Amino acid sequence: MNNRANNVKEIELKVVRHDRMFPFVHGYKIFIEGCDFDCVYCYGRRKEDPRKTEPVFHERALKYPPKKGVVFINPFSDTFCYKACKHEWITSMWVYCKNHPDTVFLSMTKNPREYMRWLDSHWIPENVVLGATIETNRDTSKFSKAPTTRERIRAMIDLKWPNKFLSIEPVMDFDPAEFTKAVLEIGPKHAAVGYDNYGYHLPEPSLEKTMWLIKCMEEEGIKVFVKTLRAALEAPYTRRGDRSDSPLAGSPRNHLPCSRRRRRNL
Repeated sequence: MNNRANNVKEIELKVVRHDRMFPFVHGYKIFIEGCDFDCVYCYGRRKEDPRKTEPVFHERALKYPPKKGVVFINPFSDTFCYKACKHEWITSMWVYCKNHPDTVFLSMTKNPREYMRWLDSHWIPENVVLGATIETNRDTSKFSKAPTTRERIRAMIDLKWPNKFLSIEPVMDFDPAEFTKAVLEIGPKHAAVGYDNYGYHLPEPSLEKTMWLIKCMEEEGIKVFVKTLRAALEAPYTRRGDRSDSPLAGSPRNHLPCSRRRRRNL
């Protein structure tokens, strides 16, 4: 670990909410909207026009202070998607984070190799948790145009930063020994694990396999925020078509009760 990373204070994340978002997040800060990774299960695609892939930068976001606590940066896009990764946008974002040292900022991406470039140039401030989404160790090119999971795993292993976060959500079927080894090599301080919430019928692991992964992570000292857990859906994924017949469709009340997640996280 480089000298700068050695001097960065470790950040503890704690549960403050019980909904589908990361349970330790107090609020959001949207600098960038739009993403060209085109992930089929993206919440941002559900929230906005799914054809909206051209990223835009909201300069007005720089004018207003963030909430106290943990703030999730750009929750409806990917800061480092191919078209959004513009130097002036990212530098403005890092400067904003540095100017608000009492807030912890969570950065999430499926292109974590970009973190190294910004760390090498000393742009990333110490109050930022660097996170990545890695759903499996298997090929996900059918579901996303983001860098491969193999590339993401390698980048996060190479990343020398004490406050790393790993999101394994929506978890997809994985090879237990290989994926667990990769996760432990990444060595995140915190992680979140959960199944698809929106009925996309992704290739999913058995609940037993997922619980085994969580157990291995916790035994290595990784704090795991357990999100939606359920039996895997058997119907195969299709990109097009009505999903109204999905057992996960409709009201959030049809999902795994919050009480189970609440007991797990308290």
